[in-house]
Amino acid sequence: MFLAEKDQVRQRIAQVNNRVSSRHPNRFFNIVLVTTASGTPKIGTVTSICYFLSLTNNYCTTTLSFGYFGDMTFMGPFTDDTGAAFVNAIVGGTGIFAGAGGSVRVDVLVGGQVWKYTIGLKAKANGSGSGSATTWLALAALMLLSASPVFGWEDHKPPKPPKEICDKTIVVTEKFNETAWVTPTGIPPGSDLSPFIGYSLGYIDPLYLGASVEPKTRVGKASDFCYVFALKYSYCVNTLEFGIFGSITFLGPFTDVQDACFDNAIAGGTGIFSGAEGIVKVKVLKEGEVYAYKIELEDKPKCKDN
Repeated sequence: MFLAEKDQVRQRIAQVNNRVSSRHPNRFFNIVLVTTASGTPKIGTVTSICYFLSLTNNYCTTTLSFGYFGDMTFMGPFTDDTGAAFVNAIVGGTGIFAGAGGSVRVDVLVGGQVWKYTIGLKAKANGSGSGSATTWLALAALMLLSASPVFGWEDHKPPKPPKEICDKTIVVTEKFNETAWVTPTGIPPGSDLSPFIGYSLGYIDPLYLGASVEPKTRVGKASDFCYVFALKYSYCVNTLEFGIFGSITFLGPFTDVQDACFDNAIAGGTGIFSGAEGIVKVKVLKEGEVYAYKIELEDKPKCKDN
């Protein structure tokens, strides 16, 4: 179904920006912005929390609230340029959307002002319960919204994904890219992370196939943001992006100590990973620089013939 979000209160945005600009002149900050979802008819509200990686590249968690019907939450990298289009993973819902999975395609109609959301829901298999496909379709009809494929691939067939990302177990490596590291304004980046305790950091790193300190075959990128609790202990939200084939989002405590191993939960996915569930086993191959991820999915990706 289609949704349109339009921010009709530019003064509100200016007030928010002015309030934080004295502390973060370059707009690298955490911000809570509540806007109104408008259209014909008005159907609810949109609440987003975004970490600014740059002026137009963010990492956002967004909740669409449909009044007493329930809420739906999705998250992922968010490029706020006019004409941009990308897909985020649905990570859950409440009310009639309880247990919701799937993905949301975002079309930026006007940067900073108008966004269109095309929601592709993964219905429960039994078709019953508060989150059933029947209930979701009834709500769509009530709101005069229409169903549509998420990716807009109805007019052309996408290429086949590589076999390495079509199994229930996928192994990839993230390697730190200092040039795309986003730190709070006023705190110079360096090897000493103690000044960042109590702040959030953003990362856009290359992603490679396999587990290696010196990986070679690039398969995509990782977009992450982490809240730093201590020198080597953070809480991170990570999205592994495999180009046009989709992405996997996982989150949880992150211990950046040499040879540390721990598990994070998969929150969702897009594309061939839409509705993904499972865990990501993390191993620190090189402290502060290289991380191996063993992705263990409950179901195989939707690769068809692969």
